[in-house]
Amino acid sequence: MNEQANLRLIHELYDAFSRGDIAAVLNFVDPQADLIFEGPRDIPWAGNWRGREGWAKFFQTLGENADEITLKMEPFAAQGDNVVTAGRYQARVKPTNTRIDSPLVHLWTICNGMVVKCRELTNTATEAAACTSGATPKETVELIYAAFRRGEIQTILDQLAKDVFWRQPASVPWGGDYTGTAEVGAFFAKLNEIVETTSFEVEDNLEVRDGIVSYGYYASRNRATGKASRARFVFRWRFQNGKVFHYEAVLDSAPIATAACA
Repeated sequence: MNEQANLRLIHELYDAFSRGDIAAVLNFVDPQADLIFEGPRDIPWAGNWRGREGWAKFFQTLGENADEITLKMEPFAAQGDNVVTAGRYQARVKPTNTRIDSPLVHLWTICNGMVVKCRELTNTATEAAACTSGATPKETVELIYAAFRRGEIQTILDQLAKDVFWRQPASVPWGGDYTGTAEVGAFFAKLNEIVETTSFEVEDNLEVRDGIVSYGYYASRNRATGKASRARFVFRWRFQNGKVFHYEAVLDSAPIATAACA
């Protein structure tokens, strides 16, 4: 393809993205194409994404974490198989309700009418700041507890590092170790299958070196037996880069076990 054809291809790709037509965007992408966005782990969509599946996962991750996205890009240079575009994009980060307004540069490589590489350059400090609420660990834990009471599990998951370690005592039916936000989401689904939460009382959140220790009472009703229980808990939350990366629960499992018995 000549340079003008390459420019038209990139223009059509941007048009598809602006319409929210990700399937059309992927039609412009080679099956083995690379999407490279180097940034800190605080930005959920940062990383190296390979192939159409990787690109699709990038757009999925972006959509899960941001909305109200506007993109204004103009060609800056085209030479041979390469196209450079520059502009600006704006978005709202859902978990923090914070807006991004940042310059943006895309370095495109095109071969046989398909994108084979895109490197994204932006103000990663601005994006990382928007993706981390600036809330203290105590405020984040309080947000998590409020979301749990409302049943808003996705809000909880948004406060966790992607590779979070999550431990529940082995002595309860939902006990075990869970790694990553997907497994933590499965934990909450399992918890809800086994019991109905009836109350969640936090007596205090104590600030410690790298996080929070909470204690209080958790009350539930076993769905199989209909019996109620009220158990003492202590939760340990550890933070890194504004996200929970380690959580461990200690529960008085005796009342829960009694409620599980027919």
